Amino acid sequence: MRERVGRLTIVGAALAVAITGCGGDDAPIEPVSASTTSAAATLSQDDFIVSADARCGEANAAIANLTSATSDSSTSDTQELQITQGLIDGLQGIGDAEDPDGSLADFYAALDEEVGILGQQESALADGDTSTSSSLELDLNGVRSDAESAATRYGFEECGRQGSTLPGDATSTGSVPGATTPSAPTPVTPAEPVTPVTPVTPAPVTPAPAPGGTAGGTTPPAPPATGDSGGSSGGISPG
Repeated sequence: MRERVGRLTIVGAALAVAITGCGGDDAPIEPVSASTTSAAATLSQDDFIVSADARCGEANAAIANLTSATSDSSTSDTQELQITQGLIDGLQGIGDAEDPDGSLADFYAALDEEVGILGQQESALADGDTSTSSSLELDLNGVRSDAESAATRYGFEECGRQGSTLPGDATSTGSVPGATTPSAPTPVTPAEPVTPVTPVTPAPVTPAPAPGGTAGGTTPPAPPATGDSGGSSGGISPG
């Protein structure tokens, strides 16, 4: 009996130690989780330049031909504004890129300022204020120069440059690059009237003479002999 009590005492003490080591029910449970946050990949400067230059080349050509093809200044400014804003959105859509000296940020800032000035020009021309529009053109040229300088520092080949106009008379079509220019119809020279041909009257044909005749026609018969000629041939009879 004492043996049994001793065993129960030992088991109880062991359970008490195990419970104490496990801690109480109020101890917080901290789940183990893996970090899912990852930094977005940044494009290398060279890779970004290749993609960006392709977009800039298209935009530059569109703006250059827009200027030569559009006679209305307000229409030209509006379309240039849309093209430039579209270029900014397209470049930012490529992704973040390396910018070791901050020149890419300067390029973006110049483009944003260019869009702002184009918007002011659009409003001025809509109000008929050509003086303000001309003044803003000087500011626009300065911003374009800043964009070109920043693009050169970053290493761009097309971004920040001026595009080339397409060959041909672009002003007659009023279209931007990519539009098909209809060819002018070739003038047709009317044919000269044909002079009517006067019919030739055939010459009369003289019939050939009958066989056995002469060229002078039928020979008339000889006159009959008279009596005097017969008497004279006989002489004078004796009386």
